[in-house]
Amino acid sequence: MELIFYIVGAVLSFVILYLVVRGAVTSALASHYKTVRWYEATGEWEVAGSSPNRKPSQLPTSSAR
Repeated sequence: MELIFYIVGAVLSFVILYLVVRGAVTSALASHYKTVRWYEATGEWEVAGSSPNRKPSQLPTSSAR
């Protein structure tokens, strides 16, 4: 009987963990998407704690990797 409580507790813990991680990832992706769309529309890269004139770094070309 005690085993059932452990299993239910473990499943409930995983569900809560999943919801917290999913919320954090969704929030981060939404923020990033909003920043990228703002940059595409205005050319201004708004990053907290950095210069507003600082542009995002470019990805290296395939030959430089």
